Amino acid sequence: MKRRNFLQLVSAATAAALLPTNTYAADEYTGPLYIFVHADGGWDPTSLCDPKGHEDTDADPMNKQFKVSEIKQSSSGPNISYAPLGVEYKFQTFFDKYGQDLLIINGINSQTNGHESGERYAGSGQLAPGLPSLAALVAGIHLPSSPMAYLGNGGYRRTEGVTAATRIDNATRLGEISVPNRIRVDSNGNDVNFHASSDFDRMQTKRNERLARLRSNQSLDNVFDSLNQFDLTHASAADLKKINEFVPADINTHAKRRNTIFTQGRLAIAGYRAGLTVSLSVRMGGFDTHGNHDGNHDKRLQDVLEGVDLLMDEAKANGIGNDIVIVIESEFGRTPGYNNSNGKDHWTTTSMMMMGKGITGNRVVGQTTERHKYMKLNPDTLAVDEENGVTMTFAHVHKSLRTHMGISEHTLANEVFRIPSSVENMPIVI
Repeated sequence: MKRRNFLQLVSAATAAALLPTNTYAADEYTGPLYIFVHADGGWDPTSLCDPKGHEDTDADPMNKQFKVSEIKQSSSGPNISYAPLGVEYKFQTFFDKYGQDLLIINGINSQTNGHESGERYAGSGQLAPGLPSLAALVAGIHLPSSPMAYLGNGGYRRTEGVTAATRIDNATRLGEISVPNRIRVDSNGNDVNFHASSDFDRMQTKRNERLARLRSNQSLDNVFDSLNQFDLTHASAADLKKINEFVPADINTHAKRRNTIFTQGRLAIAGYRAGLTVSLSVRMGGFDTHGNHDGNHDKRLQDVLEGVDLLMDEAKANGIGNDIVIVIESEFGRTPGYNNSNGKDHWTTTSMMMMGKGITGNRVVGQTTERHKYMKLNPDTLAVDEENGVTMTFAHVHKSLRTHMGISEHTLANEVFRIPSSVENMPIVI
């Protein structure tokens, strides 16, 4: 066995040993619902939240779609600048609406041009394998025994044993999973079952007794945890039924149901209201625009912003508008200027956007040059300091996020899956 694989196995087993095996209680978690949105393929911050326009005299324009003089500021958050783009969904709609709530982090060095490694770094705060996604980590700390604590529907989804990653493609499948003995619902609204209820209950009892015997004779932590996860996926149907009370009736018919951020976010809101869900990771693809960048990239950015906007409105309509945190990121940025196919290639400088409970909005942390190169920052003041400052990375952002979430001192975050102490503490997320 390779050393790296062995260390990963040991870490997962250690994490499993630290998780409680008590029965899940619906009132255990009162923190925010965390939504992590991944723009898959490497987005272009210069066409979004770190806008770089062109001048008429530019031989190699940063962006062909707008001039420097056309860059806009949010009407609600005057510190927030954005690109004047969008047709079907105007960027102005989003930034004027949420500028006072937005934290923009520009000038992050992703330290890679690779999709897989960049996605891992953006999602976990570590470039090398071994850390769970932050979405999984916060779910594993707060609701390790919930069958739906972490909904992993895109982006970096590794859990490293801290929780189970649940993927729900649609609400219909959720109904099937939550009532495993049901074949269908008849015309009178009654369940048609595989087995009589009394027989099914007896089978469940026998299964639980068998799993209890297997656990009692098992000394290997990782196998013990696997048995617990198996038990969780089968024994939690009653808990899963709760979510059906909160799933919107139009989840499969809504005009914007094809926006995966919105639809998956609605399921996460239902899970959160049912007391089952802490976090969701979801992706929006189509950002790897090596050709026809302007024709393709703008539309995908519109989809992200519209999805987040719809999701925030949904949260407010369900009474949890002040109990949600949204983090938007991508694995890296795109090159300044265009290639011979009017596309943009991979570039290490990138940005993140976030807003929600406890996050101070109308803030921009970090800065880039006119050609979109990250600049060093004073780790204490966050002011540009090219001579003595540090280069901000995803690790710095994640370290700050963990502190903001209140999980940095938990054993799983501080010992088992620790971000190295060599990574400076920076007051990014406040």
